Amino acid sequence: FLEQLNNTNMPQFYEAIGHMQNTSWEINSDVYECLKYAYENNHEIGDLPRNEDTALPERPNDMDWEDPVIQKQWRRQAAEVHNMNHRDRSKRLQLSKILFLANKFSEEKFYYPCACDFRGRVYPAPNYMHYQGASFTKALLRFSEGVPLETQEDVNWLAVQAANTWGHDKKSFDYRIKWVWENEDLFKSIAQDPLGYTQWKDADSPFEFLAAATEIGEFLDQGYGYMSRVPVAQDASNQGLQLYSLLLRDPEAAHYTNVLGGDEPQDLYKEVALRVVQKLEVSDHEYAKRWLNFGINRSTTKRQTMVLCYGSTKQSCKEYTLEWFNEMLMRRGMKNPFDEVYKPCIFLSDMIWDSISDVVTSAKLGMDWLRDIARVCMANKVNPMWSTPTNFMVKQLYEKQASYEVKTSIGDKIRRHRLQFGKGEAAPRKNINGICPNFIHSLDAALMMRTTNRAAKRGVTQFAMVHDSYGVPASQVPIINEAVRHCTVEMFSDDLLEGFKNEIEYQLPKGVELPEVPERGTLDIKCVLDSKYYFA
Repeated sequence: FLEQLNNTNMPQFYEAIGHMQNTSWEINSDVYECLKYAYENNHEIGDLPRNEDTALPERPNDMDWEDPVIQKQWRRQAAEVHNMNHRDRSKRLQLSKILFLANKFSEEKFYYPCACDFRGRVYPAPNYMHYQGASFTKALLRFSEGVPLETQEDVNWLAVQAANTWGHDKKSFDYRIKWVWENEDLFKSIAQDPLGYTQWKDADSPFEFLAAATEIGEFLDQGYGYMSRVPVAQDASNQGLQLYSLLLRDPEAAHYTNVLGGDEPQDLYKEVALRVVQKLEVSDHEYAKRWLNFGINRSTTKRQTMVLCYGSTKQSCKEYTLEWFNEMLMRRGMKNPFDEVYKPCIFLSDMIWDSISDVVTSAKLGMDWLRDIARVCMANKVNPMWSTPTNFMVKQLYEKQASYEVKTSIGDKIRRHRLQFGKGEAAPRKNINGICPNFIHSLDAALMMRTTNRAAKRGVTQFAMVHDSYGVPASQVPIINEAVRHCTVEMFSDDLLEGFKNEIEYQLPKGVELPEVPERGTLDIKCVLDSKYYFA
């Protein structure tokens, strides 16, 4: 496959990789000092883990321990704490490595070499501290080459970044900008003393907000000509579902994912949550009223909706619902209104699954069709390959796994380890389930590469690209916005589904037929040119 890829002519792909690798970075010292202080003093800000394990709940006394209900309840609570501590230990290890690297490179200018996976998605090659990491990791990094803020529009885009990371990313641009300039004193205070004036910790993404807020405060002090270095990100509204709406020309999905223009941004996760609430209100099930009292909002349905287009199943919907509920109980300290956890979450997840289906029918049609394509490939022992709009060649190959045991001695102890290896034979179920996310990821990768090249031709030299979030200096945001919308129209003006079908048919034995492409809707994809919130 690598030899075949080497012989594939894909100049757009290599050009975009070059632009990303030529971006120079530095450590944001203000964010580093605040991040280090917060962790060392065990301030659980944003996604920061505790610097020590959470204590287990107190064990019931001997008399109460004989009660099986009390014992079961304590064991469940203890298990949840054990699981949370296990996750936190992993996060602590990662954070310690990030802080070490940030300190090591605190006085340096550095670059990120990139690597890509078999779908063409691009990743920074170094581990831990990079611009595709956790929110606090992104906040540690800024462009080393500043671009001056020369106009009010330039400054307003920096204000949008601050408002987005505070939590106003679902409001209109006018609201976000107005909110920032009505709170100038807040930004001045943060810039002057971020460790003393810590209101930034209440933001949705505290450390990213801190980075933007510090620059706004410094701009208010210095005025136009201030050199801005913080990447201002323009994020897609659930890009996977956006891509399905474009592929299948679905106006309803396009509306909810902001492919269609509008004065206010649409919030797909909120729409799904509203439909769940409507179902609960008319349900006579004993759990319904308790869930309504507990509170259903966009965070309840976000993860389940977000991953639908990447091959999510009803089982994974249950698992994500359970994760959300445990997060509310353990991290947020909310009281469990039920006598148990699992059955109420299964009940709620069924309603979430049905509500998602109500809103994004085109995605399910597209996914079913892609899985049918993969089934035909597996039946004919063909590993599906297709080319993306940057001419990158994708080859999907999931092999059946076998294992062997390695026995070795460590000191005076004998250790046995079982290692997995591919048998060279395709795994049908993995290939069928993998075709949906892989096809969509190959398209979002192509869109990012083409957008990067178009923006670079118009003068952008610094990029913080994260699959569905494109970051550039504040004054160059209009360029990246224009680029992604025009590249979307260019890409999806071609019939990508028909082209995919033709490529797969060429690989199959003569006479084998594939299912017809699903019926397309009436969406005019050029509408994305006028959508303010397609990427926002």
